[in-house]
Amino acid sequence: MRNIYNIFRLNIKLFILNTTSLILPKSRMIQVAKAGIKNLLMHVSMQKEYKKTKKINYKNLYYHRSPMPSKSFFDKYYKEAYSYYKIRDVPQNVSAREINQLEYILKSQKNINFKNMKILNFGAGHGGFSILTSFLGAHVTEIDTTDYDAKCFNHNITRFSDFSDIKEKNFDLIYASHTLEHVTDILSVIQMFKKVSHDNTFYYFEVPNGNLDLKNDNVFHTHFFFKEFFEKIFFQSENRSDHFLNIVYKERNGKFVNKESDDLVTLTNHSLNTDF
Repeated sequence: MRNIYNIFRLNIKLFILNTTSLILPKSRMIQVAKAGIKNLLMHVSMQKEYKKTKKINYKNLYYHRSPMPSKSFFDKYYKEAYSYYKIRDVPQNVSAREINQLEYILKSQKNINFKNMKILNFGAGHGGFSILTSFLGAHVTEIDTTDYDAKCFNHNITRFSDFSDIKEKNFDLIYASHTLEHVTDILSVIQMFKKVSHDNTFYYFEVPNGNLDLKNDNVFHTHFFFKEFFEKIFFQSENRSDHFLNIVYKERNGKFVNKESDDLVTLTNHSLNTDF
């Protein structure tokens, strides 16, 4: 009953703001307030949808939601959420998280060269990692359902809303940061990554630590990954001296550590395994 009352109040506020915006159509304050309320209403809708689901263990590799909410539902949710952030914030901001990630990659692999590197940024969001690497000379292809436009920063960045739109193959780096825990079909995503990779593609995957994430009932995640999942999806039988597999944890402050912590990070150039 309380939720119904809160939803009613939010809709009344939205009605008032919509009416006011007819008088003050250029008011940024009103635009931000409207987007904020729409974002809250989408959160309420997401909570309602997730109450219908259970968390199912898959081979001790990860947990997933069942029944899984539809892809169209998520597309609508994230489009609404990012429209709020796009109005509220300066578009294309580079976060401390992405700077820390780039520093970790460069320190871990000192021979890596971003000049002319072909990067796939899956779930690019506001495009911070794309901006950083494009400044280093990389050509970045982004996949995201939102309409942030990073071209205003660099012509080496192209955004698509769906994997099927991509014509590029043989990416040198596939980057997915806090994205995999939101997909509806993880096997299909891994299979798509494999199709656009080559024998020495680098992968950077960062997800919340599933062991901790499972304990939080307020997270809107579809998957909860364990370290064993990333050990499973990368072939480790290859004896090439230039192959490596780094799986570490990362604290909320951005520090990379070898003990269990908030986020789980995988950096590797092993081949992907789709048999899991």
